[in-house]
Amino acid sequence: MKNKLLNVIMILTIGFIVISCGDEPNPPEVSAGNAQTVTLSDTLTVTLSGTATPADSNDSITSRAWTCTDYKADKGAVVTPYTTTGVTAMIQNSNTNTATVNLRKAGTYTFQFSATDSNDKTTTKQVNVTVNAINANKDVTVNFPAYTPGSAISFAPSYVPDGGWGDHFSATDITYTLADDLSNTWDSAAGFNGIVNIGDGPYNPFTIPTFTQTFKLNGVTVGSQVIKVDAVIGSFGILKDASGSNLDPQAIPAVPLALSKDVTEL
Repeated sequence: MKNKLLNVIMILTIGFIVISCGDEPNPPEVSAGNAQTVTLSDTLTVTLSGTATPADSNDSITSRAWTCTDYKADKGAVVTPYTTTGVTAMIQNSNTNTATVNLRKAGTYTFQFSATDSNDKTTTKQVNVTVNAINANKDVTVNFPAYTPGSAISFAPSYVPDGGWGDHFSATDITYTLADDLSNTWDSAAGFNGIVNIGDGPYNPFTIPTFTQTFKLNGVTVGSQVIKVDAVIGSFGILKDASGSNLDPQAIPAVPLALSKDVTEL
Protein backbone atom coordinates (compact mmCIF):
# COMPACT_ATOMS: atom_id res chain seq x y z
CA MET A 1 0.00 0.00 0.00
CA LYS A 2 2.81 2.33 0.88
CA ASN A 3 4.56 1.72 -2.47
CA LYS A 4 1.37 2.32 -4.40
CA LEU A 5 0.84 5.66 -2.63
CA LEU A 6 4.43 6.69 -3.43
CA ASN A 7 3.93 5.86 -7.11
CA VAL A 8 0.77 7.98 -7.25
CA ILE A 9 2.57 10.92 -5.69
CA MET A 10 5.43 10.64 -8.19
CA ILE A 11 3.04 10.45 -11.15
CA LEU A 12 1.13 13.52 -9.94
CA THR A 13 4.38 15.43 -9.38
CA ILE A 14 5.72 14.61 -12.84
CA GLY A 15 2.40 15.52 -14.38
CA PHE A 16 2.41 18.83 -12.55
CA ILE A 17 5.91 19.63 -13.79
CA VAL A 18 4.98 18.85 -17.37
CA ILE A 19 1.86 20.96 -17.18
CA SER A 20 3.74 23.86 -15.58
CA CYS A 21 6.41 23.88 -18.32
CA GLY A 22 3.78 23.79 -21.01
CA ASP A 23 2.06 26.90 -19.58
CA GLU A 24 5.25 29.08 -19.49
CA PRO A 25 4.38 32.22 -21.55
CA ASN A 26 6.45 33.14 -24.59
CA PRO A 27 7.98 36.63 -24.98
CA PRO A 28 6.47 39.07 -27.47
CA GLU A 29 7.46 39.09 -31.14
CA VAL A 30 9.40 42.27 -31.93
CA SER A 31 10.90 43.89 -35.05
CA ALA A 32 13.02 47.06 -35.23
CA GLY A 33 12.44 47.53 -38.96
CA ASN A 34 14.91 47.57 -41.82
CA ALA A 35 18.38 49.14 -41.92
CA GLN A 36 18.48 52.64 -43.44
CA THR A 37 21.05 54.70 -45.36
CA VAL A 38 20.45 58.45 -45.62
CA THR A 39 22.40 61.62 -46.42
CA LEU A 40 23.10 64.31 -43.84
CA SER A 41 21.10 67.53 -44.13
CA ASP A 42 19.91 70.30 -41.85
CA THR A 43 16.35 68.94 -42.17
CA LEU A 44 17.16 65.23 -41.77
CA THR A 45 14.59 63.30 -39.73
CA VAL A 46 15.00 59.54 -39.42
CA THR A 47 11.86 57.51 -38.70
CA LEU A 48 12.32 54.37 -36.60
CA SER A 49 9.52 51.89 -37.29
CA GLY A 50 9.11 48.96 -34.91
CA THR A 51 6.40 46.37 -34.30
CA ALA A 52 5.52 44.49 -31.12
CA THR A 53 2.99 41.64 -30.91
CA PRO A 54 2.20 39.55 -27.81
CA ALA A 55 2.77 35.82 -28.22
CA ASP A 56 -0.72 35.06 -26.84
CA SER A 57 -3.82 36.91 -27.96
CA ASN A 58 -4.91 37.16 -24.32
CA ASP A 59 -1.75 39.12 -23.46
CA SER A 60 -0.92 42.74 -24.25
CA ILE A 61 2.14 44.94 -24.80
CA THR A 62 2.59 47.11 -21.75
CA SER A 63 5.68 49.15 -22.69
CA ARG A 64 7.91 50.03 -25.63
CA ALA A 65 11.26 51.83 -25.73
CA TRP A 66 13.66 53.07 -28.40
CA THR A 67 17.28 53.72 -27.38
CA CYS A 68 20.60 54.32 -29.13
CA THR A 69 23.14 51.66 -28.22
CA ASP A 70 26.05 52.66 -30.47
CA TYR A 71 27.37 55.55 -32.58
CA LYS A 72 30.51 55.50 -34.73
CA ALA A 73 31.84 58.59 -36.55
CA ASP A 74 33.01 56.41 -39.45
CA LYS A 75 31.81 58.58 -42.33
CA GLY A 76 34.33 61.38 -41.78
CA ALA A 77 35.76 63.16 -38.77
CA VAL A 78 33.42 65.16 -36.53
CA VAL A 79 34.49 67.75 -33.98
CA THR A 80 32.36 66.40 -31.13
CA PRO A 81 30.99 62.88 -31.66
CA TYR A 82 27.56 62.02 -30.26
CA THR A 83 27.22 59.90 -27.15
CA THR A 84 24.61 57.13 -27.08
CA THR A 85 22.95 58.85 -24.13
CA GLY A 86 22.76 62.08 -26.09
CA VAL A 87 21.21 60.41 -29.13
CA THR A 88 18.69 58.55 -26.96
CA ALA A 89 17.62 61.85 -25.43
CA MET A 90 17.00 63.21 -28.94
CA ILE A 91 14.53 60.45 -29.87
CA GLN A 92 10.95 61.70 -30.05
CA ASN A 93 8.03 59.41 -29.12
CA SER A 94 10.56 56.86 -27.91
CA ASN A 95 7.87 54.86 -26.05
CA THR A 96 5.86 54.07 -29.19
CA ASN A 97 6.29 51.75 -32.17
CA THR A 98 7.17 54.67 -34.45
CA ALA A 99 9.75 57.18 -33.23
CA THR A 100 11.75 59.93 -34.94
CA VAL A 101 15.20 61.42 -34.40
CA ASN A 102 16.86 64.46 -36.00
CA LEU A 103 20.48 63.50 -36.69
CA ARG A 104 23.08 66.16 -37.50
CA LYS A 105 26.30 64.15 -37.63
CA ALA A 106 27.46 61.62 -40.21
CA GLY A 107 28.21 58.12 -38.99
CA THR A 108 26.68 54.75 -38.20
CA TYR A 109 24.01 54.50 -35.51
CA THR A 110 22.58 51.40 -33.82
CA PHE A 111 19.08 51.76 -32.38
CA GLN A 112 17.39 49.21 -30.13
CA PHE A 113 13.64 48.62 -29.83
CA SER A 114 12.36 46.85 -26.72
CA ALA A 115 8.84 45.68 -25.91
CA THR A 116 7.48 44.17 -22.70
CA ASP A 117 4.17 42.28 -22.39
CA SER A 118 1.68 41.78 -19.59
CA ASN A 119 3.61 38.69 -18.44
CA ASP A 120 6.69 40.90 -17.91
CA LYS A 121 8.45 39.21 -20.82
CA THR A 122 10.75 41.47 -22.88
CA THR A 123 12.15 41.15 -26.39
CA THR A 124 14.71 43.51 -27.96
CA LYS A 125 15.79 43.98 -31.58
CA GLN A 126 18.35 46.33 -33.17
CA VAL A 127 18.59 48.22 -36.44
CA ASN A 128 21.43 50.23 -38.03
CA VAL A 129 21.07 53.70 -39.56
CA THR A 130 23.93 54.99 -41.75
CA VAL A 131 24.17 58.76 -42.26
CA ASN A 132 26.52 59.71 -45.11
CA ALA A 133 28.32 63.05 -45.31
CA ILE A 134 27.24 65.80 -47.72
CA ASN A 135 29.50 66.55 -50.68
CA ALA A 136 29.35 70.35 -50.81
CA ASN A 137 30.64 72.41 -53.75
CA LYS A 138 31.37 76.10 -54.23
CA ASP A 139 32.82 78.15 -57.08
CA VAL A 140 35.01 81.03 -55.92
CA THR A 141 36.83 83.70 -57.92
CA VAL A 142 40.10 85.05 -56.47
CA ASN A 143 40.81 88.68 -57.33
CA PHE A 144 43.95 90.74 -56.76
CA PRO A 145 44.35 94.53 -56.47
CA ALA A 146 45.03 96.45 -59.69
CA TYR A 147 48.50 97.94 -59.91
CA THR A 148 50.33 100.75 -61.65
CA PRO A 149 53.44 99.77 -63.64
CA GLY A 150 56.57 100.72 -61.73
CA SER A 151 54.86 100.69 -58.34
CA ALA A 152 54.29 98.05 -55.71
CA ILE A 153 52.54 94.91 -56.87
CA SER A 154 50.08 93.47 -54.38
CA PHE A 155 49.47 89.74 -54.21
CA ALA A 156 46.86 90.02 -51.44
CA PRO A 157 43.90 87.91 -52.63
CA SER A 158 40.21 88.64 -52.13
CA TYR A 159 37.56 85.98 -52.60
CA VAL A 160 34.22 86.28 -54.38
CA PRO A 161 32.08 83.17 -53.78
CA ASP A 162 29.33 82.37 -56.25
CA GLY A 163 26.04 83.19 -54.50
CA GLY A 164 27.75 83.91 -51.17
CA TRP A 165 29.64 81.55 -48.90
CA GLY A 166 26.60 79.64 -47.62
CA ASP A 167 26.78 77.24 -44.70
CA HIS A 168 29.70 75.04 -45.66
CA PHE A 169 32.57 77.30 -46.79
CA SER A 170 34.33 80.51 -45.79
CA ALA A 171 37.43 82.44 -46.85
CA THR A 172 39.31 80.96 -43.90
CA ASP A 173 39.01 77.50 -45.52
CA ILE A 174 41.39 78.57 -48.28
CA THR A 175 45.16 78.62 -47.78
CA TYR A 176 47.06 80.93 -50.13
CA THR A 177 50.81 80.88 -50.57
CA LEU A 178 53.41 82.40 -52.89
CA ALA A 179 56.44 80.42 -53.93
CA ASP A 180 59.55 81.04 -51.82
CA ASP A 181 57.42 82.43 -49.00
CA LEU A 182 57.14 85.82 -50.60
CA SER A 183 55.29 88.58 -48.82
CA ASN A 184 51.95 89.81 -50.16
CA THR A 185 53.54 92.84 -51.83
CA TRP A 186 56.64 93.47 -53.86
CA ASP A 187 57.97 96.95 -54.59
CA SER A 188 58.96 96.63 -58.21
CA ALA A 189 59.90 100.30 -58.48
CA ALA A 190 62.67 99.91 -55.89
CA GLY A 191 63.82 96.76 -57.61
CA PHE A 192 64.36 98.60 -60.89
CA ASN A 193 67.35 100.49 -59.52
CA GLY A 194 69.30 97.52 -58.28
CA ILE A 195 69.28 93.94 -57.20
CA VAL A 196 65.90 92.76 -55.88
CA ASN A 197 65.77 90.43 -52.90
CA ILE A 198 62.70 88.25 -53.39
CA GLY A 199 62.40 84.96 -51.59
CA ASP A 200 65.50 82.92 -52.26
CA GLY A 201 66.73 85.57 -54.81
CA PRO A 202 68.34 88.02 -55.30
CA TYR A 203 67.03 88.69 -58.79
CA ASN A 204 68.83 91.00 -61.19
CA PRO A 205 66.62 93.75 -62.71
CA PHE A 206 67.30 92.28 -66.12
CA THR A 207 65.81 88.90 -65.31
CA ILE A 208 62.18 87.86 -65.12
CA PRO A 209 61.20 86.81 -61.61
CA THR A 210 58.51 84.12 -61.49
CA PHE A 211 55.82 83.93 -58.83
CA THR A 212 53.81 80.76 -58.28
CA GLN A 213 50.51 81.28 -56.49
CA THR A 214 48.96 78.22 -54.87
CA PHE A 215 45.53 77.80 -53.28
CA LYS A 216 44.66 74.88 -51.03
CA LEU A 217 41.51 73.60 -49.36
CA ASN A 218 42.12 71.33 -46.37
CA GLY A 219 45.69 70.85 -47.54
CA VAL A 220 44.72 69.86 -51.09
CA THR A 221 45.66 72.15 -53.99
CA VAL A 222 42.55 73.53 -55.67
CA GLY A 223 44.16 76.17 -57.91
CA SER A 224 47.47 77.69 -58.92
CA GLN A 225 48.87 80.36 -61.21
CA VAL A 226 52.28 81.42 -62.44
CA ILE A 227 53.04 85.14 -62.88
CA LYS A 228 56.24 86.65 -64.33
CA VAL A 229 57.40 90.24 -63.90
CA ASP A 230 59.21 91.63 -66.94
CA ALA A 231 62.33 93.62 -66.00
CA VAL A 232 63.72 93.85 -69.51
CA ILE A 233 61.35 96.43 -70.93
CA GLY A 234 62.88 99.15 -68.76
CA SER A 235 60.11 99.34 -66.19
CA PHE A 236 58.89 96.93 -63.62
CA GLY A 237 55.19 96.22 -63.29
CA ILE A 238 54.65 94.63 -66.70
CA LEU A 239 53.14 91.27 -65.88
CA LYS A 240 53.36 88.20 -68.06
CA ASP A 241 51.72 84.83 -67.83
CA ALA A 242 53.65 81.58 -67.58
CA SER A 243 54.28 81.53 -71.35
CA GLY A 244 55.74 85.06 -71.30
CA SER A 245 52.78 86.84 -72.95
CA ASN A 246 51.90 90.30 -71.62
CA LEU A 247 48.89 90.42 -69.33
CA ASP A 248 46.34 93.14 -70.00
CA PRO A 249 44.78 94.97 -68.24
CA GLN A 250 47.46 95.78 -65.70
CA ALA A 251 46.25 93.49 -62.94
CA ILE A 252 47.10 90.05 -61.71
CA PRO A 253 44.55 87.81 -63.40
CA ALA A 254 41.71 86.33 -61.38
CA VAL A 255 41.90 82.66 -60.41
CA PRO A 256 38.78 80.46 -60.51
CA LEU A 257 38.56 77.92 -57.70
CA ALA A 258 36.21 74.94 -57.64
CA LEU A 259 35.92 74.00 -53.98
CA SER A 260 34.59 70.65 -52.82
CA LYS A 261 34.52 68.97 -49.42
CA ASP A 262 32.59 66.46 -47.35
CA VAL A 263 30.45 67.98 -44.60
CA THR A 264 30.11 65.60 -41.66
CA GLU A 265 28.19 67.66 -39.10
CA LEU A 266 25.70 70.51 -39.08
